[in-house]
Amino acid sequence: MSDQVWYIAIAGQQLGPFSREEVLAGIQAGRYGRDAHVFTQGMANWVGLTTHPDFAGAFGGAAAALPPPPTTMKAHEIDYELFGEDLQYVEVTLDPGEACIAEAGAFLYMEPGIQMQTIFGRLGEG
Repeated sequence: MSDQVWYIAIAGQQLGPFSREEVLAGIQAGRYGRDAHVFTQGMANWVGLTTHPDFAGAFGGAAAALPPPPTTMKAHEIDYELFGEDLQYVEVTLDPGEACIAEAGAFLYMEPGIQMQTIFGRLGEG
């Protein structure tokens, strides 16, 4: 039995630490789906749960193909303003439902009503 601990990221929420056996049990119970990511000490980035060799086989069979993205959705530019000269900062204005990903440790403040979610490490594509 390994002393290695695992963390799971689902929809921007980090869960853990878990043992390998607990992660496998969570997959079998349906708590962790194909869209979850996994991280443990020694890894450079988060990876898709289905792509990690310790857990890929727990899902059985190939993943169903994802449907194409809707064509009616349109992206627009996020509103921002740059302030300062020597020590600059950016003020980002988010519309309802928008999100912003920023560098860790660079956050200054936020207004009430804004929710912040953090994830240990970086989410990366499998």
